[in-house]
Amino acid sequence: MQVDRGRTVAENQMKHWIASLLWCLCCAPASLRAVESALNLLEASGFHGGLAVHAGCGDGRDTVQLGSIGKWVVCGLDRDASAVQAARARIAKTGLSGRVSALQWNGGALPYADNTVNVIVLAEKAEVAQEECKRVLCPGGRVYFKQDGSWQHAAKGHPGNTDEWTHALYDASGGSVSKDRIAGPPKGLQWTAGPEWTRHHEAVSGFQTMVTAAGRLFYLLDEGPPVSLLLPPDWQLIARDAYNGKILWKRPFKRWVSPLFPYKSGPTQMTRRLVAAGDRVFVAANLDEGVTVLDAATGETVRVLEKTAACEEILFHGGVLYLVTSDTAKTYQTGHRYSDENAWAGQEKWIRAVDSETGKTLWEHKTPVAPMSFAASEKGVFFHDGTCIRSLDLRSGQVLFKTEPVLLDRVIATATTPTLAVYKDVVLFWGGAEQPEFRVKSGARAANSLRTFSAVSALDGKMLWSYQTPEFSTGFECPKDILVIDDLVWLGKMMGGGEDAGTWTGRNVHTGEIEREFKPPEGVYWFHQRCHRSKATERYIISGRTGVEFISPKTGWDSINHWVRGACLYGTMPANGLIYQPPHPCACYVESLLRGFNALAPVGSQFAAEHRDAPRLQRGPAYDQPLAVQASRPAQSDEWPTFRHDNARSCFSGSRIAPDLKTRWQVRVGVQLSAMTVANGKLFVADKDAHRLHALDAGSGKEAWSYIAGARIDSPPAIAQGRVLFGSRDGYLYCLNAEDGALAWRHRAAPVERHLLADEQMESVWPLHGSPLVLNDRVYSVAGRSAFLDGGIRFLCLDIATGNVLHETVLDENDPTTGGKIVDKMSNRTMPVCNPDILSYDGKRIFMNTQRFALDGSRPDIAAMRKASDQLGEDAHLFVNSGFLDGSGFHRTLMLYGRTYSGGDMENHEAPKYAPGGLMLAFNGTHAFGFSRLPHLHRWVRELEWHIYKASKTDRKPMPSKDKPELASTAADVTLHTASKDEKELERIRTSLSSTAVKYDWSNHDPDLYVSAMVLTRETLCVAGPPAIRNETTAEALARWQGTRGGMLWCLSTDRGEKIGELKLPSPPVYEGMAAAYDRLFLALKDGSVICLAPPQQE
Repeated sequence: MQVDRGRTVAENQMKHWIASLLWCLCCAPASLRAVESALNLLEASGFHGGLAVHAGCGDGRDTVQLGSIGKWVVCGLDRDASAVQAARARIAKTGLSGRVSALQWNGGALPYADNTVNVIVLAEKAEVAQEECKRVLCPGGRVYFKQDGSWQHAAKGHPGNTDEWTHALYDASGGSVSKDRIAGPPKGLQWTAGPEWTRHHEAVSGFQTMVTAAGRLFYLLDEGPPVSLLLPPDWQLIARDAYNGKILWKRPFKRWVSPLFPYKSGPTQMTRRLVAAGDRVFVAANLDEGVTVLDAATGETVRVLEKTAACEEILFHGGVLYLVTSDTAKTYQTGHRYSDENAWAGQEKWIRAVDSETGKTLWEHKTPVAPMSFAASEKGVFFHDGTCIRSLDLRSGQVLFKTEPVLLDRVIATATTPTLAVYKDVVLFWGGAEQPEFRVKSGARAANSLRTFSAVSALDGKMLWSYQTPEFSTGFECPKDILVIDDLVWLGKMMGGGEDAGTWTGRNVHTGEIEREFKPPEGVYWFHQRCHRSKATERYIISGRTGVEFISPKTGWDSINHWVRGACLYGTMPANGLIYQPPHPCACYVESLLRGFNALAPVGSQFAAEHRDAPRLQRGPAYDQPLAVQASRPAQSDEWPTFRHDNARSCFSGSRIAPDLKTRWQVRVGVQLSAMTVANGKLFVADKDAHRLHALDAGSGKEAWSYIAGARIDSPPAIAQGRVLFGSRDGYLYCLNAEDGALAWRHRAAPVERHLLADEQMESVWPLHGSPLVLNDRVYSVAGRSAFLDGGIRFLCLDIATGNVLHETVLDENDPTTGGKIVDKMSNRTMPVCNPDILSYDGKRIFMNTQRFALDGSRPDIAAMRKASDQLGEDAHLFVNSGFLDGSGFHRTLMLYGRTYSGGDMENHEAPKYAPGGLMLAFNGTHAFGFSRLPHLHRWVRELEWHIYKASKTDRKPMPSKDKPELASTAADVTLHTASKDEKELERIRTSLSSTAVKYDWSNHDPDLYVSAMVLTRETLCVAGPPAIRNETTAEALARWQGTRGGMLWCLSTDRGEKIGELKLPSPPVYEGMAAAYDRLFLALKDGSVICLAPPQQE
């Protein structure tokens, strides 16, 4: 290439780079001469929010300007460490910390997951490889650069091998089969978001439906508090960027299904009230309102369609909306599981065709329409009218044909509706039972009944073939699957036992002849099908038998993933080259189960040699300063130097806390505070979302120093030998000088620098919890999200003085003891621990949840959890089944002093019968003190009755002998919570369910506060939290839970449980937000302040 003599060498290199980039991205440059600042670039990008990267950010001036637009997450990159620190300081000063961040970058690979970035802005000094821009940009993403003094851009094209998912069942045909050729078995994480759990397992699904179009994701979620279903629901229609998870907008729903609607009861039709197409979203936003047309980019209302009130199902085909509406709104009354109280029994509906652009009604047709039997294709509109299948002309609504009678249940319950799908010239239908018996309130359809599958011509309605199968062959309290791939309709036997359980059978769609059949692998534990339908792509059947299984329609079973779970009612969604896994309430395999809302990629983050970047250890100015001499500290020290006081995480302090506490000082620190540590005369607390660690003088509350990390700090540091040690969600373990906050070193625990969007902020693919484990001169921590994703979890042991690695162990899907897979050691609904957590230590062993580690990081045993009754032994310790930082209050989370936790619907309530457990525990040498539901309320209930208690750690009462089968208690649970009985019988059942081996010394029943923080001393148990919820149906109850009514602190006698002191707090503490040191009590509050309480004589 000839060099322009009027340009510098660098300018000519940039020109050549630009030309290559544009060719690579298949897009001609567009001049943006009207753009005067970086801020305007985002406005000109065509995106209304997302993830922007500013390469060559310098001191962050332009980065902050980019971040001033609220719907964008912005990350600055620069090679100069001092420039990055200056940028972070500027970002913090403007109050944008968290949403805007800065990272040191070596100028090589961009530190982002594939296909995640919407906009890259290249400063003139930045040099980025063209392939890197192409790799990290999402489809439609843009890179901006300056050429000849003006901004220009190149855009990445859309791949032709991915697909959208515009309806709950893929498209208007109801076929649930996508053309996506990329989505497949999960190997990597694309993005992640909350909530950790949906609200409750024993009620309607908190996640109702999801669709995607034009790079955006839309779904309906109840964001109400999981602590109680009786608190008001908060239904929200939420839009996210499909490739990075950034929230684009939200809209509240005022009238939706009650959160008390029974579980495993649907309502299935609710999934079909949301459709996306291009730049429009069509939604029946409330039960009694018309269909609303929304701008997909902004969420703003375009119009409300006339004559569409009480819409129950929406289809979009060929620019026309086809709707099922009713004269009166459908109401869903709370009732009993499996009941027909809300069922359809042949009522007439309106089918309406509406022009999606103008809102004009094109035609309407009144007829009975069976729920979920509504579909459309180029052949017509199809539905079951209660007797037969009908077809209507797309343009006129005229009846094209009616089939001969096709069997349908006389009464169609809200969960087990029929299924109708159209494939080419065939209509496929799962119909009624031969014996459509239905036992209201206490049972289900007759298990021996036969259900009919029919195939009819979409051209004339003639029956092509049919067959019958046992009622429970497929579908567990959900509609049955119809998946057609390459002219084979795949039907799975997903229920029951026998040799054919889990078999998928491919029948010729025109003849019904069996052409392929795949039985599941032997030796794998299978549960009943989850309570949602399966989905598919042209490459995979994606079943929900136990987790998420992938079956090739050509070669059979490919991948089994019991650690992934779809949402109740909806399941998962394959689209955009990803598998979208919504939040759920499942407790099977809970120590390995993926939680939250996750977009899963078929390829994990790569560790290719060319992408290995800067050395993992970076030295700071305090590196050569000697460590302080650490005096030996007793376990019950009067300081609080690590998370929950000590390495056993006991919350037991040697301080003496007087009951007559007064406020000594209170300071505002941040917005969302972590728990605290207190040592060396200082209090350490993180402002989590601002990435800032604060050190306060413990005597006065004045700030001594603060330090900004590269991402969230989710929990407090450990203090040892004059050093402050903490992890960050940026993938680094930090070591600071405790006196002035100067950096001694930071070590990248992550294998490479690779980031993704997590809950609206950038985090490493391999994040660390804030609180490490310190043993003598060593510090231990884990980095990662799941043993099954992105190469697994890193277990590290570093030298405190130098930051050098002493041991590093990779915990992945492989079993190092056998050479096989971790999943081979599943037992029932448990498997070995595969989720990271804050580590603990009992004096001999390190624990990550229930998994034991030797000090060199090896695992002496890798096994599924023991029986729930097997809680006593020398390795009994404190753990939380969902992780130490889960403060959600979700009813299936459990903090336990014991050895094991058994997962699953039948076992998850058993562990607290044999060991002290609850939502919050503290312990000393002999006893555990806890806050828990009453024993009979750990499972299948919605009521809230709590107690604060003291119980022996080792003494146990004998359990009543079992003169009935193991599942008798399960049957009693069902009877208690689903049937009407006389009061004497109910009391007998409650008594049997309340049986416990835990030996309580005392129990303070129904306290006036909800405990979210606890401290134990020799004579006093301190508990704090928001006021108890008494009238849970009111806005006042919600205000109490949210903390706007202040908080409460109780001091209880450890001997008898009597309340000996009480203090009203200006705000409740954050989860685990209390510590005791120097005979004072410190609390980190939800309002962002830290408060110090001391007896009057200390003032």
